[in-house]
Amino acid sequence: MPCRDCPKRGNCTEICSKLASKLPSIEQGSFSKFLYDSHQTLREVADRMEFVRLMVENRRILKGKDAQIFDYFYNDGMSAVEIAEIYDTTHNHVKASLKRSYSNIRHYLHSKIHNKK
Repeated sequence: MPCRDCPKRGNCTEICSKLASKLPSIEQGSFSKFLYDSHQTLREVADRMEFVRLMVENRRILKGKDAQIFDYFYNDGMSAVEIAEIYDTTHNHVKASLKRSYSNIRHYLHSKIHNKK
C-alpha cells in the first residue's frame, strides 16, 4: 500500500500519484463494482476469521504431530515450508497434516451439532 510508508500520512489532504495508480479508473469499471468487490472481500475475511476461530477453539481433539503442526500454522503463523524444515519433511506432508486436522475438527463439530438434537 503506497500510504503505509508515506511521510505525509498523518496530515495528507490529496491523492498522490502512487495512490492514484492503485485506484480504478472510470474506464475500468464503475465505482459501485469496486465497493461491491470490497464488501465481498470483507465478507470473505470475516468468514475466514470465523473458520480459524472454530479451528483454534477445537484444537484440543488433535493429537501428536498433527497438533504440533496445527499450532505452528494457526497459532505461530508459520508457513508450511517453515514447518516442513522443522520436521525435515516436505511442505506437502505438512499440508496433508493440516488437511487431516481440518477434517478431524470438522467431523468433530459436525457430530457435536447433530448430537445436540
